[in-house]
Amino acid sequence: LACGLVLDSTLFESGLDESLEVFGRRGGPAAREAAARFLGGDHSPEALAAWKAHAMPLYGSASDGDMAARGARAMVNRKVQARFARGECGPLKVTAEDLDKVACPVLILAGEDDPMSPAAAARRVASAVQAAVEIQVFPGVGHGVFRQAPAEAFARLRVFLSALSDPGVPSWPQPDSHPVRVT
Repeated sequence: LACGLVLDSTLFESGLDESLEVFGRRGGPAAREAAARFLGGDHSPEALAAWKAHAMPLYGSASDGDMAARGARAMVNRKVQARFARGECGPLKVTAEDLDKVACPVLILAGEDDPMSPAAAARRVASAVQAAVEIQVFPGVGHGVFRQAPAEAFARLRVFLSALSDPGVPSWPQPDSHPVRVT
């Protein structure tokens, strides 16, 4: 039985426009256009080259290093990556209805600069549910909160887990009080 659920950089129900807004804000018109083409289904060699040059580097934050450095640290399973590209696995989109089925407190961690799992979508979904949901948006952080802001993310996780483990601390209101806290 779970006593709490933590979601990090989760893909919430959103439209392409929210992702394109982040790509455009972070990388300008070239990044927005490259993302629009690639995420819109154009996987031609030209679209892929533009995606790799202008949009893909914006997944992370400046503190996360450039894509070449990140790639050098990564262990990539090419078979899984190919299946993902063909749409055979992931991403799992989480909706407000999904979260309303969760019977335990939920902590959502999101990066303000995440173009693939936009913080705007996380805020919208969190505010639409009746479940006990708390959302923490990290400024200057892209996709992968624990990787890009480990000290802050783990500090927030410790607070969440401590509140769950101490029954004497009423950190979560009753389910009928719509306890969404956005920080």
